[in-house]
Amino acid sequence: GAQFLKCDAMLPLDKLTTRQLELLPLWCDVAFELPLAASSLGAAMSYEAVVEALTDSTVRYNCSAGVGGSRFGVGQAGNMLHISVKVESARYSMAPHWIARILADAEFAPDRLKIAGTRMLNDVPNYKRNGSGLMKLAMKAFDHRDNSAHGAFNAFRIEQLLLSLKDDKVLEKVSTELGALRSKLLEDPGSVFVRIAGDIESIEGDVFAPWRQAPFSGAAAGDSLRPLPALSRDLFAKDALRPESGTTCGCLLSSSAEESNYWMMQCESFTDPRSPDLAALLVAIEYVTALEGPFWRKIRGKGHSYSYSLSHSLETGKLKFALAKATNPLAAFEAAVTIVQELCSEEDETEVNDDDEDGKEYLDPSAMEAAQSGVIFGLIEPVDTLPGAMGEAFDNMLSQQPPDQLQWLLQAVQQVSEDDVRSALRTHILPLFTGTCGRTVSMICPAQKRTELEEGLSKLDPPFQVAHFDVEAFVSSVAPADGFSAVRSRVREAAKLKRSGYA
Repeated sequence: GAQFLKCDAMLPLDKLTTRQLELLPLWCDVAFELPLAASSLGAAMSYEAVVEALTDSTVRYNCSAGVGGSRFGVGQAGNMLHISVKVESARYSMAPHWIARILADAEFAPDRLKIAGTRMLNDVPNYKRNGSGLMKLAMKAFDHRDNSAHGAFNAFRIEQLLLSLKDDKVLEKVSTELGALRSKLLEDPGSVFVRIAGDIESIEGDVFAPWRQAPFSGAAAGDSLRPLPALSRDLFAKDALRPESGTTCGCLLSSSAEESNYWMMQCESFTDPRSPDLAALLVAIEYVTALEGPFWRKIRGKGHSYSYSLSHSLETGKLKFALAKATNPLAAFEAAVTIVQELCSEEDETEVNDDDEDGKEYLDPSAMEAAQSGVIFGLIEPVDTLPGAMGEAFDNMLSQQPPDQLQWLLQAVQQVSEDDVRSALRTHILPLFTGTCGRTVSMICPAQKRTELEEGLSKLDPPFQVAHFDVEAFVSSVAPADGFSAVRSRVREAAKLKRSGYA
């Protein structure tokens, strides 16, 4: 890792209007393919020259909303525009140089915007056929604001903008608007957050010298504190879907193009990175989801679902259960409920028949040790290289965790006892499966299985109160500027009707 350096620049999006946020996906997609105007940073360049020069002088580059964002998705720190360039250490100065030029000198040529728009439009049908992606978009709609990057990067809302680019007058207008967007982002150099990752001691001269130029230098705009990278939960809508205890609501999508089922169910959980329950919860999750563990044997092994997951996120404050490529999602869910309930009991394991695959589950000490080892490996494996360790440090900063979070967690995991795991199962995991807490669900099924699934959901205890959308209806719902809010309203109305017994 010492032979490379990576530079990241993050610019706050808080001053952008809703319209400017809607234009951001187009800029992110075409950022490194635009011609550059002549400036103090360098001579004018055609887009072909830009692409060729980037290929020659950089290793990798990216522009997205948030760190790790994509064409139709927002990454960590979703309140920031993130632009990064990776270079060989000997060519360090090229990274800030290219970031500066891409931000400050880009010319939003209508012909380049049109080509990028067509490319993005061609990708929308793929997204529409992605059952898992649609399910996740619905879950995102439960939580996020429409006037945020998460709302603006909704594929079907982007599609509306891209279709309008077929009109040359609109295209010219968008070109001008992108220039205004850029000016707004760069008006306060003091708000730009910069990260340099690599062996900086090998850099000759002043490491920060390349950053003391436009657009990073200049007087700060005002005396206000600069915005910091935000946690995902800090960007949630004020009216985010939060069912009351004992209530489960959400949406069921049906698709004629889908052959299997996808489920996602979540509830509120803790967010403190130093929570005394964190280590035990991670071990409990590893125990039930491990290879040849309870879920593997009684969900995948029985053919109910090809894949499953159980995860906890400090950043969102959610505990989440998911099924992927499920042939019988109701049976898979019921099996998971039974497994968790049995693991929460303290029945003497000597009464359990180990040779019976359908036997009652109990906390096996040897499997517990294996679960602890699995968690520890999962914590260490991402940081076993220098770039990985630097990435972990960056992630800690973005997720607002203490610098020594990994060391603390490694020690805590090793001290987890059987009683700790059982307590974590009872306190955090059991309510997710029994429904004593408020739960949100998002699922997609084959169109021909919809009626059968709805009947099964209504018989669960508590019943799943879901609003149904076919794919086209869902796309039509989320495409407008208030799409996320409309989905939440539809889900609330469906839950109200089902409680009243009219649906």
